[in-house]
Amino acid sequence: MISPLAVTVSALVFLAETGLNYRRYKKGKITKSEFKKLVAEGAIGTVGGLVGTTAGAALGFSVGTLILPVVGSLIGAGIGAVGGFIAGHKLSVRAFAKIEHAIS
Repeated sequence: MISPLAVTVSALVFLAETGLNYRRYKKGKITKSEFKKLVAEGAIGTVGGLVGTTAGAALGFSVGTLILPVVGSLIGAGIGAVGGFIAGHKLSVRAFAKIEHAIS
């Protein structure tokens, strides 16, 4: 289950990233099409990262509990969440790029 805190943090990160890219667009550092692509990748990556975080934390918690109950559970959940976010973000952006390339 995805917590409201995780959704809120993910939304704030996405909004901040989009804001920075918008400033780059307004300053002429990137084109409108590049801006749109970055926003789409950011949205897809945020959702993928959120799902990966949840799955990684659950898996890490389980493995950590087997190794060292309580302390291992917390450490495993933390490591799993970070690893899951990175993996989920990268995999979802890659999948989006392949789908986008196949469509266009």
